[in-house]
Amino acid sequence: MEKGKIGFSCLVVLVLLSSFLFGTASAETDPANQGAYTVTSVDDGVRSTLRITLEPETDGSLPELTAAEQEQIDALLAESSVGAAPLAEGGGAAPQAQTLAGKKKGPFLMKCDKNSKWSDGNGTLNARFNCRSNVINWGYEISTKVRGIITGQVNERGVSWWKNGTRIPKGAPHLVGKNCHFHGTLKPVKSGDVVQFQDYMTFRVRVGGKTGTGSITWASNVKAGK
Repeated sequence: MEKGKIGFSCLVVLVLLSSFLFGTASAETDPANQGAYTVTSVDDGVRSTLRITLEPETDGSLPELTAAEQEQIDALLAESSVGAAPLAEGGGAAPQAQTLAGKKKGPFLMKCDKNSKWSDGNGTLNARFNCRSNVINWGYEISTKVRGIITGQVNERGVSWWKNGTRIPKGAPHLVGKNCHFHGTLKPVKSGDVVQFQDYMTFRVRVGGKTGTGSITWASNVKAGK
């Protein structure tokens, strides 16, 4: 993942979270449903999971992919290595730091008025702690390759976030186009606060001649610094 500049452009508020592992990614086919494919990316306080579930054949059997369809699935799952488990759909209880290789991993330190950017094959998250205004501004955009298989609108469940372990009421859901640059503001946030924020979004997909449902969950765990 890379860090860099922020940009915002669409009227939507959102967020999502569970537990955190850092610096790994994984791709897998769901053993309980061979029509389901999952890739998870985790790095430096941010974690996201893409899940694609293709519909069965007309006779109810598991979908049989052509070589071109398999190649497209492989491209969607390309950023992968063994390591991380997928996020639970829709998030869960207030998140906690997890352990990797015997060491506890804390939140990513977000310094005052510094732009942060995390990108993976699922999308790009931007965030900035504006300490003078006591807010965190954030934005999320679905990646080009995932947008390429989305056939309709994106159903975003609404903002969920926690501050210092206390859950804040989540925002309203939204139904928007796949090209929307989702963004919002978390407030008030002061230096020293630990903030977790997360979102879950679903959409219809087409992979070659196969149709199905896709979802992205993403989550961030940060500490507001000076």
